[in-house]
Amino acid sequence: MKRVWFDAKAGPVETSRLARSTEMGKHYVPQKYLKGFAVPEDENLIWMYDKETRKWSRPAIKRVAQERDYFSEDVEKRLTTEIENPGNAVLDQLRAGGRFSPADRGLLENYITVMMMRVPRRRRKSFESFPSVRDSTIDSVRQEIAASVDKADPEVISNLLHEVDRLAELYATEIPESVIDEIHSPWPSEGILDAVRRMTWRLVPAPPALFFVTSDNPAFFFEAYGVGSPKAELTFPISTTLALLASHRGEPGATLVNPVRPAVFKEVNRRIISGAERFIFTRYKADWIEVVANKSNVYLSRIGW
Repeated sequence: MKRVWFDAKAGPVETSRLARSTEMGKHYVPQKYLKGFAVPEDENLIWMYDKETRKWSRPAIKRVAQERDYFSEDVEKRLTTEIENPGNAVLDQLRAGGRFSPADRGLLENYITVMMMRVPRRRRKSFESFPSVRDSTIDSVRQEIAASVDKADPEVISNLLHEVDRLAELYATEIPESVIDEIHSPWPSEGILDAVRRMTWRLVPAPPALFFVTSDNPAFFFEAYGVGSPKAELTFPISTTLALLASHRGEPGATLVNPVRPAVFKEVNRRIISGAERFIFTRYKADWIEVVANKSNVYLSRIGW
């Protein structure tokens, strides 16, 4: 059983979670996806920059973006058959410059929205938000009980309040297992899927001699806007030479091919690097990646079309 306790200084601590290591585990970023950013001489290797240690390495793709017991066996099988295998076929087509049909877009919509949910950053953010969600829920229940004082038996009201107090005390230090399961789930809500479906997609090639990077959080969006608001923007590098930019500017559900301006190219990489939880993955080692990664506050701007 997985349990999470709150540490006053460290925040939520999942006691069953193991550190990333060379031991093979479940990939939170698929290997096939990362091969779109592999080093030129070997599709099984990739440059990786660690924002925490500030060090470069060139590990095997099968050894990165994975953690033991990150998913259950059942979830891992569903991810492979329902999301990754169909999505990989679309990624291969796009990377080869092939056609992109409405059916392909549907498969990639599933792939990207699951990517948003499956990564460590999303898990961390969800655990960090639990105290505020817990407190607002308990306050709401207390208000509902208080509003029923004149209509219900006083003993029933008293028992309900005691039960709320008990649960508040219990969940002050422990997250319910059902909540942990929900946080660990890689499946997006229908609302998230619908929002990404309605977005205008723009496929943007990298300028000559330049390249896109990716990270352990490949599907970047402004967390203040989500993906459903009018100001929402979604950024997803497809390969070293191609990125997907989605927004609610344009015809809903349309897919376009846009030439990229140098400023837009830089903004894509700034978003991906700044949004990385820890690791940045790239075909080429470059000093500018370190510079952006080590900035405490990277200025990010919305992209106009």
